[in-house]
Amino acid sequence: MALLRTAYFGGSFDPPHNGHIALAKAVIELDLADEVWLSAAYIPPHKQRRLSDFSDRLAMLELACRGLEKILPCGIEDQLKLNPSYTSEVLAELRRRYPEREFVLLIGEDMLTSFHLWHNARELLRDYRIICYPRGDGERASLSELRQHWSDGEAEKLLGSLLNDLPVYNISSTKIREAVAKNENVANCIDKEVYRYIKENGLYRKEN
Repeated sequence: MALLRTAYFGGSFDPPHNGHIALAKAVIELDLADEVWLSAAYIPPHKQRRLSDFSDRLAMLELACRGLEKILPCGIEDQLKLNPSYTSEVLAELRRRYPEREFVLLIGEDMLTSFHLWHNARELLRDYRIICYPRGDGERASLSELRQHWSDGEAEKLLGSLLNDLPVYNISSTKIREAVAKNENVANCIDKEVYRYIKENGLYRKEN
């Protein structure tokens, strides 16, 4: 029996926005995975700013994914409470719990050039298929740049994970937070229930 291909899409999701969901839908529509699991990081290892409470980010993610059959919120980090939240450890636990699934790592193009800094980066590259989506800033990772930190085969595998037929979205969580802090309307960028949650809970009125 074939394993259920499950794309693991981790991030701070502060807040989750329409671009995240559009990307997940595209992964399903292009048959790159059978399901996409969006997972809010408990304490991301590389974030410099203070994040909103994990409970708020997880609640918003659950609202953003409601009613989407193949796009699901993953609450595993609520159970693990890793500090910091290393992707390699989360995926290892998911593999242990769900042996009937093949987990695929979904990352953004901006992460390619810093992927060598990730915890257990070589093991991640060896053990998991990676789907890398393009970013809208026009910057492109190069093979020569990746070869500074990886073998030729590893660099080629990383660069080959970049799929230019995935959508580029120009929405960012940072811009949404800034707009909310200025009392600007962001209803076109995020799910209406997520927007309601932000307003009702007073999130982003001041930058954290």
